Formats: sequence, C-alpha cells, structure tokens
Amino acid sequence: MKTHIEIRGRHLLNTILLIEDNFDCARMVQKLLTPLGYSIEHASSGSDGLKLARHLVHEPHLNLILVDIHLPDLSGNVVVLQIRHFMQCANIPIIAFTAEPEPKAKRIAMAFGCDGFLSKPIDSKAFPSQIASFIKIPQSHL
Repeated sequence: MKTHIEIRGRHLLNTILLIEDNFDCARMVQKLLTPLGYSIEHASSGSDGLKLARHLVHEPHLNLILVDIHLPDLSGNVVVLQIRHFMQCANIPIIAFTAEPEPKAKRIAMAFGCDGFLSKPIDSKAFPSQIASFIKIPQSHL
C-alpha cells in the first residue's frame, strides 16, 4: 500500500526505487522511510531494477533511485547508465548505495553518472534527512 504525505494542503506520493540485493538492508530502508510517507519499490537484482525503472520512470512521483553498486547480475554502473541514457530520466536523482569507503564511493558514483552516494551500513538517524536532501523535500514537511 502506498503512503501519502500532505504538503501545504496537497497530497503527495513520494516513491523511491531501491535496487538492492541485500534483503536486510532493503528492509531497513523500508522501515526507516515508510513511516515518513515514502513508498519504497524494491528490486533485488539489476535486471529486475531495470524492469521496474521502465515501469516507474513515467510515474510523476518517482523522486529518487537508490542503486547498490555491487549487484549479483549486473554491475551498478550498467544499471545507472541504462536508466540515464535509455530511459530519459535525467530529472530523477540516482544515488549510489554502497559499502565502499567514502573516497572510493564518491569516485564510483561520479564515474557512473550518479547524483551522489550514500554509505552502508545505514546510519538510521541521518538516513531520512539524507534522503530528503537528495529529493529536495523539506525535512520539516516529513
């Protein structure tokens, strides 16, 4: 079920596509963000993520795509490049989601054409505001 939040008198559905093969990590993302009004669409492989992205890219409330860099079937860079170049969704931020150390993660994210990166393991206190900053929804409205 999709969750709605109200911002200045209007309902808004905020959807995040999470392409992540680690179910514990995916469950944590969902646990942290669903109560704040986000709908999490999860794919556990790169190929499933691309299929879901093709479906969601035309949804008006797809606000963010989080892509694990190390997926079991496709490299994160392949997933990002296909989403960016073949689905024409330059207006949707794509964030690398990785356990790589910060300097390496930043290089990877920029090389893939991502708009930023988030490190794993998730910092449960900082994560919601990090997500909000990428999709530019004021934290005070969540």
